[in-house]
Amino acid sequence: NMFNVFGIYLIQNIENNKFYIGSSCDLLGRIRGHFNHKKGSIFNKQIFRKEFASKQLPVFNVCAVLHLPSDIMDLHLLREIEVYMVSVLNPQYNKIKPHHHSLYVKGELLEFIDSKIAQLKTSLTLW
Repeated sequence: NMFNVFGIYLIQNIENNKFYIGSSCDLLGRIRGHFNHKKGSIFNKQIFRKEFASKQLPVFNVCAVLHLPSDIMDLHLLREIEVYMVSVLNPQYNKIKPHHHSLYVKGELLEFIDSKIAQLKTSLTLW
């Protein structure tokens, strides 16, 4: 059940392997919002509209990269994890490209997230 689940998600264009990383405290609702072109949807962003202005939209893979229990998660920490993952993976559809490491993502949490990033790097080359 992905309703009211805190986590990080990835949307990947399978035509060119470009991808977007986002976070939400409601993974399913947020992912649906992207595909329903709600406010903040990646499909409403200029970089995306420019790339696909003259052709049909490609097929996308969508996955929940990381979901964390709400009892250990808050929105600030979730955002910090997203920023860290964006800075390491450098997704092409993310507008903001942070280049810092979070002070909050450290220790066992950092090791766990780095292991998820390693898995993700492997799967991104396979899609």
